[in-house]
Amino acid sequence: MADYIEARFGEHVEPRAFAGLRRDERRAWGKGSARPTYIVPALEGRFYQPIRGLLALSDWPLERRLIGPWSERADHLAATAQLARQLAWLNDRDPDGAKRLASVVAGMARSIPGAMDGTGVDTARVENAAEAERTALLTRDDPWRREAAARARDQLTDEQQLWGTTVGVVGEGPQEGRGRSASSS
Repeated sequence: MADYIEARFGEHVEPRAFAGLRRDERRAWGKGSARPTYIVPALEGRFYQPIRGLLALSDWPLERRLIGPWSERADHLAATAQLARQLAWLNDRDPDGAKRLASVVAGMARSIPGAMDGTGVDTARVENAAEAERTALLTRDDPWRREAAARARDQLTDEQQLWGTTVGVVGEGPQEGRGRSASSS
């Protein structure tokens, strides 16, 4: 996000600022702010814990805020295709902004087979390659996210669906051995 903001708007944002932003959003939500949307953490889809460094919007469907085995790649591909479309639009309207954004798109597209031909950023090529790989991934990612979201709706409070859960440590009792984390039981 920091690279995008700098490329698109010419503003430098320190990446560490996003952690503070997320904490501020949590506090605002906890105080009952009437805002319709908050910046929330993306949640890993097995134990629904917040993922460090991945952000989402609270008004996105739960399925989109959950991250599973293929989700980060699918989301990367969707973002790359979207940025390629934005770059194509900027090429005619803001050539300086387009130059800055082109380096971000190129960096994101390098990991996509067939997206780059070595002569610069061909926005249609990047978009098509990203969408082709994403379409193949969605056959696994979408059902996984839907199932994880259904479990979350059954098991979690509204607050936990937004901000995630914590996995505590089970304490030692008289009949127990060493304490084990909830994730290892």
